[in-house]
Amino acid sequence: MAKTWFHGLTIAPDCHVCPLHGQDKVLPCGYMPNRICFVGEGPGATESREGKGFVGMSGQDLWNMTENGPEHYSREDVWVTNAALCLPKPKKLQSGARLDLLEVKRKSVWACRRRLIHELLTVTQGHSGAVIVPIGGMSLESIMGQANMKIMSHRGAVLELDLWEVWDDVERERKAGRR
Repeated sequence: MAKTWFHGLTIAPDCHVCPLHGQDKVLPCGYMPNRICFVGEGPGATESREGKGFVGMSGQDLWNMTENGPEHYSREDVWVTNAALCLPKPKKLQSGARLDLLEVKRKSVWACRRRLIHELLTVTQGHSGAVIVPIGGMSLESIMGQANMKIMSHRGAVLELDLWEVWDDVERERKAGRR
């Protein structure tokens, strides 16, 4: 099957409910279709500045580990995305209240959740053998649809996930107005 390089969105995120609304986005990229997806929590300062995911110090560490590991994955072998597309930073609301960094991260990840699940379905074509690697607790929470998941509690574990079921849950939540 032919693969095509893609850098962009498969569906618009719900920016209108996000505290980072209006900020520059770091768009996902990679070859489609793909069976391997790396999902970070959100872009860092370097990623935001360069407009490309996983290029900062943590991203360099990730690529060094994957390229030199037993499977030898390079950036071209995987789909690269984030649970939230914008660089998180504390936010002052019109009411004068402030959202701290953790709260901004949580809200931005949930605002992007529908976009992320649709993207993963599109990229993997819903293939049950796809490998989705959450890199960070909030990316794990977004993919699994559960709050307060501790990623280190699942280190090395294989969690079964049906993206079609997750998509159905996301759409039910949206229709019920819980987003």
